[in-house]
Amino acid sequence: MVVVVVVLVGASSHNAVADACLGALQAKRCSKLEARGRVFTAGYQKRSDEGNAALQATFLDIDNNTLELACFRRLATDETEAIPGRVAAAEAEARDVAEREQELQLRYKNLVEEREQLVAVLNNA
Repeated sequence: MVVVVVVLVGASSHNAVADACLGALQAKRCSKLEARGRVFTAGYQKRSDEGNAALQATFLDIDNNTLELACFRRLATDETEAIPGRVAAAEAEARDVAEREQELQLRYKNLVEEREQLVAVLNNA
């Protein structure tokens, strides 16, 4: 790429024209050097991007696992506090069932005795 700058101005601007040409040449050289640098560092950039992505995923996993751990610790605390109440409720229910069963056994015994008495009365009659 050749840059030609033509300026029809006085002699004092001759330095400006030379500076513009020199700047254009330097820009061209810089762009070539940048392109060469990208070629040389492309593999490193790719590995860096992959490493950054993996690091971000690891930090996300750490955050999620930290949150899950906090949830499970809270759940363990809540369950530990609830156990005595649940045990007491289960024991009370077991007592109620045992009492109800005793009452029903006694009622059954009385009904069986009453039936036997009625059968005896009918057999004697």
